[in-house]
Amino acid sequence: MKFKKLKTANRGEIIESRNNAMRIALAFICALIAWFFVTMKFYPSRPKSYSGVTLSTELEADSQLEIMSVSKNNIKVLTVDVDFECSRYDYNSIKLGNLEAYIDTADITKPGKYSLEVKLRSTKGHKLSNIDIKPAFVDVELDIMDTKTVSLLADTSTLIKAEDKIFGEVKCDPPSIEIKGPSEKLKKVNTVMAVSDYSEVIDSSRHITSSRYILYDEEGKALSDVSKLIFSRNTVDMTINVKTEKEVPIVASFQTSDPNFDKTSISYTFEPDKITLAAESADSINDPFEIKVPLSDIDDISFEADYPINNAKLESDNIENVSKLDSVHFTLNGSRLASKELTLSNSNMHPMQIPDDDYDYSIVTESLVIKLIGPKELLNDITASDLNANVYLINGETEPIVFPRDVEITFKSKSHNTVWAVTGQKVNIRKTPKTGSSSQTSNRNS
Repeated sequence: MKFKKLKTANRGEIIESRNNAMRIALAFICALIAWFFVTMKFYPSRPKSYSGVTLSTELEADSQLEIMSVSKNNIKVLTVDVDFECSRYDYNSIKLGNLEAYIDTADITKPGKYSLEVKLRSTKGHKLSNIDIKPAFVDVELDIMDTKTVSLLADTSTLIKAEDKIFGEVKCDPPSIEIKGPSEKLKKVNTVMAVSDYSEVIDSSRHITSSRYILYDEEGKALSDVSKLIFSRNTVDMTINVKTEKEVPIVASFQTSDPNFDKTSISYTFEPDKITLAAESADSINDPFEIKVPLSDIDDISFEADYPINNAKLESDNIENVSKLDSVHFTLNGSRLASKELTLSNSNMHPMQIPDDDYDYSIVTESLVIKLIGPKELLNDITASDLNANVYLINGETEPIVFPRDVEITFKSKSHNTVWAVTGQKVNIRKTPKTGSSSQTSNRNS
C-alpha cells in the first residue's frame, strides 16, 4: 500500500518538473520576443559598409541625354565606397550585388559638363538611410543622343582571293546604315566599312555576310572609341565581283591613211611596256594592248611623247586597269632612220571627196613643205613626183570663202611603204558658186 502511494507521488513530481521546464522555456521565448521588440523600437537599424559598388552610367530609357564620361579630379570613376544603415530585418539580405550607385541627372536637360551628386539604391527595394558615399559628387560629361545615316563601303582586305584573281566592285546590301549615339561621336563618323571574317579562298563571284564594322573619320583614321553607338543592323550582305588578272604587252597602233604603209617597220619602245588588266573573263582582255599613235605625230627621228590610257573605254567594257596607269611614254628608235624636207607644188595637191553642190572648189596654196622620215637608204631617191597630197573637202564651209584644210600625204609606189611624211601646214581651199547656179544668182541678188 505504501509502495503504491510512493509511486503515485513520484509520478506527480515528474509531471510538475515537466510543467516547470515548459514554463521556463515559455518565459525565455517571451523574454526573447520582448528583447526583439525592445531592440527594434530603440535600435531599429544597423550600419553597413561596402567598397567597390558599381557606379551606373545608364539614364532613363526616354532620356535624350547620354553619359559620356564620369571622373573625379580627372580620374575615371567606375565604383564608389558606401556607408549606410538598414533595418535589422534586411541586414543579411543586402549584398554588394544588389546595390547600385547612380548619378542624379533629374534636373539636367542639356548636354554639357556638370558636377553631379552620386546616390545609392537597392535593386531589391531595401530601404537605406543615413547614406554616405565617397566620392559624393563626380564630374559628368553629358551629350545628346542623335541618329546619322552613313553609306556603307566594303573592306576586302581580310578576304583571301585565289591566284590571278582580284576583287572588283563589292556592293553592300543595304547600301547605307543608320547609327544612333551621342552627337559628338556621330560627328566624327565619316565612313563605315563592312568587314567579313569569311575564311575560304574566293575564286569566283559570290555573296557573303559581314561580321563587323570599322568606322573612320574624315582623315581616314579608324575610330577606336565606338562605345554607346548602336547600329540599325548588325550585319549586311556583301556581293563580291571577282575578276581575272592578265598582264599584257603594250604595242602601238599607228594611225595612217596610207593603206600601203608597213606599220611593223617602225622600231619603238613604251615605258612601261606592260599593263595588268582584269575582267570577269580573261578572254575579253585584248592581248596585246594597243595604244593609238597617229603617224602624223612622229615628226622627228628623236620623237617621244606621252599617250593616255583610255580608262573610260576600259571601264565601259567592264575591264579594270589594275596597274592604275593613266599614260605611257612612247619613244621612237631613230637609229636607222633619217629625215629630209621636200616642197610640193600645187600640181601635187589633189582635192578629194568634192561635194556634189552648186560650188566649185580649188586649191589656192602654191606650195607645201613636208618632211619625210624613213630608212636612210630610201630617202635619197624620193622626189615630189612620188607623192600625192590629198585634201578632203567633205563637210566644207557653208559660205563661199577661202578655208583651210589638213593634208594627207601618200606615196604612189608601194616600194616606199616604210617612209612617212608629215607637215604642220594646211592648204587653203576657195569655194565659189558655179556659173549659172542658183547660189550665184542668189549672191548677185543679195
